[in-house]
Amino acid sequence: MSNLKKLIFVLAFFLVLVVASFYSNLSKGNVFQGTLKSTKEGSVVVYGAYETEILKKKDLYEMEIKVPGDTKITKTAFFIISGDDRVDMSKVPKEVSTVDFLTLKADSENVPVGIKIVLSDDFWSKIIPKSSEIEYIAPKY
Repeated sequence: MSNLKKLIFVLAFFLVLVVASFYSNLSKGNVFQGTLKSTKEGSVVVYGAYETEILKKKDLYEMEIKVPGDTKITKTAFFIISGDDRVDMSKVPKEVSTVDFLTLKADSENVPVGIKIVLSDDFWSKIIPKSSEIEYIAPKY
């Protein structure tokens, strides 16, 4: 009987993991689109809006976001507009719309990159809270 209980517990545990993973894939998060306006110690100030706000035609705004400790910011960069150009870049101030350089880690070279910030509103963020995920990707030319 003891072995049967262990087997049921293990199967139930894996079922919970599979369901949680499936649910997590369904809600990918809310992508922030815009530009990097300035940098501070341990954070960046961005100008733009989340996709859901852009679809609702809300105004762009500034927001401060914490940066992972292993990211060394040397200059400002820009945010890639994912998908179609839903952010009206004419509304972005000229001083923040230029392509510049960002050092991703101390041992990497300076390369032009874009930043995509995903608000963590998936299943796991309800259990393990984190404010955002930052992905660094090469710009489209």
